[in-house]
Amino acid sequence: MLAFMVGEKIPQDDKVWQLLMTLKDIVELVMAPVHTDQSIGYLDSKIGEHRLIKALVKATRMSLPAQLRVIIEQHDVRKLTLTSGIPDSVEELLSVIMERFQLQGNFGLMYQDKDFGKYFFTMTTTADVKDKDTVKLVQTEPTVILNLTTVDESEVDISSVQSDQSITPVSGDHYSADDSGSCSSRDTVLLPATCRSEPWPAKF
Repeated sequence: MLAFMVGEKIPQDDKVWQLLMTLKDIVELVMAPVHTDQSIGYLDSKIGEHRLIKALVKATRMSLPAQLRVIIEQHDVRKLTLTSGIPDSVEELLSVIMERFQLQGNFGLMYQDKDFGKYFFTMTTTADVKDKDTVKLVQTEPTVILNLTTVDESEVDISSVQSDQSITPVSGDHYSADDSGSCSSRDTVLLPATCRSEPWPAKF
C-alpha cells in the first residue's frame, strides 16, 4: 500500500527506497503459506540484494558531510562539522568530539529524539543521528576494578603488628562496687568510652 501511495513521488534510483522495497519483498516471501524450491531461491537472491543495497546506503551516508549541535554543558553548546560524514559507531563519534573540543574525562552520548518531544535518549548506534541533529555529552563515573589476592597467614609477621591502644591501670582503692556492671576487674581495668576517665574522689 505504501508503494502505491508515495511510490510515484520518489526517484527510482533512491537507494533508501530500494532498501525498503526489497525488505517488503522479503517479508512477503517469508510469510507466504507455501514454499517451493523456486521461491526459496528467489528469497535468497532478495536477501543478497537487500544486503548489497544496505551496504551502499551506509557507505553513501558515511561520505556525506554533516553538522551536529553538541551540548557539552548547560551553557557550553558548540557546532561540530564532520566533513567525512557521521562515524559508523558511537565510540568513534565520541572520540571525534573529545579530540575536536579537547575534552578530558569519561563521557557518554545522548541524542535528541524529535519523535518524543525532543527528549534525550541514550545513543547506542549512530544510525539514530542525522545531519543537523543535537547530541549531548553526559559525564560518567570511571570504572573501578578491585583485584583481591589471597594472603598466606604464614607470610604475615605478627610481631610487626602493634596496637595503638593503651591499657590504663586503675587502683583497687579507687574502684567502687557500684561500677561492677561496667568495669568487671578490681585489679586492672581497661576503661571503655562509657567509663569515667578520672579517678573517684577519696571522700564523697
